[in-house]
Amino acid sequence: MPRKPRTPAVRTKLELVQVKIGDKNIGNRTLSKLNQLRTREDLCDVKIKVQVDSEVYHAHRCILTVNSDYFRAMFGVEMTESRTNEVVLTGTVESDAVRDVLNYLYTGNLLINAENVQSLFLLSDMWQMAEVINFCTDFMEKQLDVTNCLGVYCLAEKFQQKQLSEKAARLVKQQFTLICREEEFLTVPPEIVERILSWGDIYLGAEASEDEVVRVVWRWTEHDQEHRKQYLKSLLSLVRFSGVSKETLDWFRGLSVIQEDKELQELISTRLSFPYEARRRPGYIYVIGGYLQSRTGPTCPRLKTVERYSTEIREWDPVAPLPETPSHLYALNTRGRIYCIAVMIDMESTMAQEKEAHGKCYHFDIVKEVWEDATHCVEENAMQVLVKCFKDGGAITHCQTSDCIYCVTADSCVCIKITDFHGEPEFRISGQWRSVEDYREFHHQGHSAVVLGGKVYMLGGADMETRASVPKPDQVFPSSALHRWELDKGDRWEKMASMREPRSVCAVTVLNGCIYAIGGFNAHRLTSVEKYDPVMESWTTVASLNKPRTHCCAVTLDGKIYVMGGKSYSFNQGGARKVLSSVEVYDPVCDTWSYIEQMNQARCWYGTVVL
Repeated sequence: MPRKPRTPAVRTKLELVQVKIGDKNIGNRTLSKLNQLRTREDLCDVKIKVQVDSEVYHAHRCILTVNSDYFRAMFGVEMTESRTNEVVLTGTVESDAVRDVLNYLYTGNLLINAENVQSLFLLSDMWQMAEVINFCTDFMEKQLDVTNCLGVYCLAEKFQQKQLSEKAARLVKQQFTLICREEEFLTVPPEIVERILSWGDIYLGAEASEDEVVRVVWRWTEHDQEHRKQYLKSLLSLVRFSGVSKETLDWFRGLSVIQEDKELQELISTRLSFPYEARRRPGYIYVIGGYLQSRTGPTCPRLKTVERYSTEIREWDPVAPLPETPSHLYALNTRGRIYCIAVMIDMESTMAQEKEAHGKCYHFDIVKEVWEDATHCVEENAMQVLVKCFKDGGAITHCQTSDCIYCVTADSCVCIKITDFHGEPEFRISGQWRSVEDYREFHHQGHSAVVLGGKVYMLGGADMETRASVPKPDQVFPSSALHRWELDKGDRWEKMASMREPRSVCAVTVLNGCIYAIGGFNAHRLTSVEKYDPVMESWTTVASLNKPRTHCCAVTLDGKIYVMGGKSYSFNQGGARKVLSSVEVYDPVCDTWSYIEQMNQARCWYGTVVL
């Protein structure tokens, strides 16, 4: 039978074309399929057994090997595990952590929280998974606070996590007095306590008293005295006893554990003979917010920027700005933490005097270097008092020794006590008293206030209403008056020696037991400075500023006074109003004011605080 002719193959141009297929999702699909196999325990070639609870997890060697240096080394050499299908995890490895990390390897999803972060960190360190370690350290950095920073520091030191260790140590140093009151401190090993006490820059509060160190040593020892008294000698050798008060020293020497140990008694006596060198942290001056122009109405151009001056490197650096732009603000340092009371004016109101205002409180996190809303820390009626004080042109001052804020207006003086509650401050009203008798009638404002020796001082200011004896209406009358209110003597202001020159909106600070009134306004802006000695009850004129200034702040740091910015004139003799960026520092030894590095931003009526 004759063969049928073949049908010739159809040749088309398709043979001359190449197509490259790219599927970006194939990796995810492959991993997803592998995860399905794992959950069904199908085609898995290794089992991971957690010894502590005998939990077993199935996996694929290839997945473990490409993601973990630990498994790459294990399966790549002639180890027992490379020839068997089971890996046993001994020690304190938690099965939940193994489950979570395996899920991450197959899905890319990992849930980290306060309960599991430490176990995840320990496992990822064992398995040498740098990426998961970074996830855990980032989480711990963001969660650092006074309740956990000691534990985080111990963990970071043990596993050589330098960045985490430095940030935790920074918080421990800055808030030492608070941290050592936490329960976590009682569990810290002796070598860590010794290391902390050896630091020369831990913050001991406003008085920088070594008394706190003695109390810390005893609190830690007393928690387990039987086993910890052996460490007393090494711990006490780190206490600077020449800086301890007689009262605290007598109490400590009276403890039975000291009286029964002659070696400890001799150690204390020897340490007392050493010259006292106070623990000092590098000083920073924070300048916060303020006004851009010489007009400082509540709706005039304002700032929310913040800058910080380091006395060590003599530079101004910007830090995180405030979340909002306040019309008024007051900054304070409470136990090594910066808080800022900010008042915002409602711009929708039609008349300035009727504008609504609301207050907020912000905390500056020195580790994350961000401002966090802390309004919940301020009792509602305390916030109302603070807002009213700003609106009424009053003065606010903070006493670091008692941790009290005093709001002084023409009507009243209100004390807001700051107490610690689970690592956070609580601002609560603790007392209210009348102000100076005739200040209400004349709507006195623009005065300054300061606390010295347990007494509140109110100085200067101006009467905004005309007194009957003064013929000129609508004129501001600066005052030279100084009034003192003794906190333990109740509701009475005592008139003290008047300043040599009347002044309103002046800067005020305390240095070497004296009050300094700096600049201010008296028909014109002033360069003059005077100091009040509460022992002599008299004022003395000291060196004048180089530039007239009002609406500025003064702070004391390392035995010197710093004055930043403020309102002035284009020329020393007068001229157009000008807002300054210049900074002057006063040296009481030389009795001179000198210019130092100026701020990055000119500003007046700002907030300032030293940390």
